[in-house]
Amino acid sequence: MTEAKRSTEALRGEKEVPVWKAKMEENKQMAIERTVKAISETFDTAIEYIEELPEAAQESAFDVFEAGRNAVEQVLEVLTGQLTSSVDRCRG
Repeated sequence: MTEAKRSTEALRGEKEVPVWKAKMEENKQMAIERTVKAISETFDTAIEYIEELPEAAQESAFDVFEAGRNAVEQVLEVLTGQLTSSVDRCRG
């Protein structure tokens, strides 16, 4: 949050957002944007590659991509679960 926005909110009597929370929201948005971009680019690249293959190989190539996508998704679930567990441990 910019200093100007904080000042405006203070004048309105709005509660100021703590700096750490504003940074956390900024980091969350940046992570979402990067993740969406990476996923989109990965799928686009895979589609282009699979389209270049002979038709008889396309379904198999999709299956390989899908297996990799599932593995990555499972790893992300484990990692986000670990982050949540870390926060829970801090709570006590």
